Amino acid sequence: MAERVLVTGLGLISPLGTSLKEYWSRLCEGDSTPEEYPNLPPHYMENRLMYRVSPQNSAIIGETGKSMGIASQFALSATANALEDADLSVRTGRWRIGVAMGTGMGDHDLLDNEREGGRKVSGENIFFFQVASAIARQYSLRGPTLNISTACSAGAYSVSLARDIILDGSADVMIAGGAESFSRVPQACFNRLGALDPYACRPFSANRLGTVFGEGAALLILEAESHFRRRGGVHHYAEVKGCGWSCDGYHITAPEPSGHQIQIAAHRALADAGIDPAAIDCILPHGTGTKLNDLVESEV
Repeated sequence: MAERVLVTGLGLISPLGTSLKEYWSRLCEGDSTPEEYPNLPPHYMENRLMYRVSPQNSAIIGETGKSMGIASQFALSATANALEDADLSVRTGRWRIGVAMGTGMGDHDLLDNEREGGRKVSGENIFFFQVASAIARQYSLRGPTLNISTACSAGAYSVSLARDIILDGSADVMIAGGAESFSRVPQACFNRLGALDPYACRPFSANRLGTVFGEGAALLILEAESHFRRRGGVHHYAEVKGCGWSCDGYHITAPEPSGHQIQIAAHRALADAGIDPAAIDCILPHGTGTKLNDLVESEV
């Protein structure tokens, strides 16, 4: 029988909380009020709203005293939560456990702090791979470990790649997801582009004016079903049945107007999973709140 890839654990650090129960409750209530990022004077950036993780939820675990950016801290905390949720010990079989992490800017906050007169950092501290490396280093993992930086899609790519790694037999377990912290560089870029909403992120609203950045981390424990059964696993959330990739190659920021490549990616995922489109109960779009992205997605 073909191997199945199960989601056996969830962990997150988010503006809506750090427990799954609190996060889901506040998400269903539509509790998503952004705040102005502190210490950014009006003349520095016009739009300073963001969905921010509460500072008390940002505490680092392990590696005390080492230089580590906030995104890596988020990733470590979310990983600990996900492993606990999966009731999974990594003391044995570490060479069969890997990491696939998505991040757009990595630990770029370290460079922001240096520019403000803070501690100098070496170039290696702000390489994107540090986020995935922080997890592998914390748990002495020896399985495939990679970091993906494909902007907004990085977390989804990470889950897809993690599934493929398990299916090809290179790992039994993959820690997969994404982590991001506030960085002034993308905030400044999107200010210049005029792509930030000064009120809130309002996907598919007629009054939408752009996006609003957020920070946090969300991690899945993906596990080969055979490994899950061998260790006596009892509960799993879901199965990652199929994935599909595409790229419209149209413009650096604007989507291709027809949305044809979005359709191709979706159909490839359905074919990979062996699922009829009529069986789909829920679609989670990109939903950036920007004029063109929302328009193309709504018409696909």
